[in-house]
Amino acid sequence: MSRLTAFLPRVLSAAILAVPVTLAAQAGVVVEQHTTFNIAKLTSGDLQQTVSILGADRAKTVTTGKSKVLIMSVDASGTEITRLDQDQTIRVNDKKKTYTVKSLAEERAELLKQQQDVAKSAAESKEKDDVRLYAVLDEAKRTGEKQVINGFSAEQAMIKITVFAENTKTKEKGVTFHITADMWFDPSQGEAGRVSHAFYAARVKALGIDPSMAGNPYAKWLDNVNVEMAKMSGYPIRTTITFEGVADTTAAKPKNDEAPPPTSIGGALGGMFGKKKSAPAPASPHGGPVLFTSTTEVLSISTKAPAASEFEIPAGYVKK
Repeated sequence: MSRLTAFLPRVLSAAILAVPVTLAAQAGVVVEQHTTFNIAKLTSGDLQQTVSILGADRAKTVTTGKSKVLIMSVDASGTEITRLDQDQTIRVNDKKKTYTVKSLAEERAELLKQQQDVAKSAAESKEKDDVRLYAVLDEAKRTGEKQVINGFSAEQAMIKITVFAENTKTKEKGVTFHITADMWFDPSQGEAGRVSHAFYAARVKALGIDPSMAGNPYAKWLDNVNVEMAKMSGYPIRTTITFEGVADTTAAKPKNDEAPPPTSIGGALGGMFGKKKSAPAPASPHGGPVLFTSTTEVLSISTKAPAASEFEIPAGYVKK
């Protein structure tokens, strides 16, 4: 789960940037941002990050904050240096003054296993009859609303997608998810957008798998949101992604008999074509349970290229 907390904010931001262009060798950007997220009320996080990028082959993310799994709090602080030019990822523990090095090949293997585990969990959680899921774009537009956020002149764009489920045997259809992306972007920050997008695109290409999505049960549907968001120009200043399940329309049960929110796509489908399960109290515009939400807000942006020395292992640190 630590990998998800580390990468999720950056991918949600990178996915909605402009189409990459050819970059100068020393183009760079430094972004300070704050992210909160919650997955099915089981896992949550509150993170402060400084993301530094130099060219399209190196990045450094310094994270402070905590994530929580059920009632257990985990320190999510740490520094990660990605060196595509050296085919490796370096994780630094500043408290212990140690570091670990992992090759991109090793990281690819780990991400692939995570992806396979999530797919297996979803398959095991399905109802007896096979279910086909497909997404329909409901809306993708600039609303015309404007707002100053942390000193940035931001404009709002809304993307709304509905994910449907079809029982392949009975042909019964129904809504299983509503996805909403509420983005406020600053069109004047196009350079920051181009630099960031170029690096993240190169990283995904090098790994073959999007690192933030490998362990996320909702990753497939985030891809649909990302396609629309990538059409926006500038840099996203505040982005909120929400996955909403379908409200249970059966008779309400006593509070002590309420079921917890689903923990996978398969779990979210439970009850759609079979026995109904009670759901948490409505907490969204559509009246269904919120399965996943993430908000990233940018605090500052600098397009001054960081020094190359920022992406080296600190002197005196010991390899573990």
